[in-house]
Amino acid sequence: MKKVAFLFILLVPILVKASFTYTSIISGGNWETNATWVSVPAGGTYPQKGDNVIINTNVTATAYVQVLNLTINIGKTLTISGSKLIDIDGKLTNNGVLNTTGGGTI
Repeated sequence: MKKVAFLFILLVPILVKASFTYTSIISGGNWETNATWVSVPAGGTYPQKGDNVIINTNVTATAYVQVLNLTINIGKTLTISGSKLIDIDGKLTNNGVLNTTGGGTI
């Protein structure tokens, strides 16, 4: 029984997606563009389900977005464009501007 529990403890981290924290970089841009983001740990693409996101520049999302936590910093804007949806599974901290255009939904 101890061996099974030990193997379970070793395998669970492998089976669970690690969360990344993404911060938009100085140029800002489109949510789905890798160049808009820097991730910790390094090696991520763009924010996806289970990730934490910090909007530190102006960013526009033109596709469905699902994240764990979302922070919009002071003076920064996240725009949800078109009839798209942003789904936040955890906490929204909005110190900036959160826009929806063309039927976007939060």
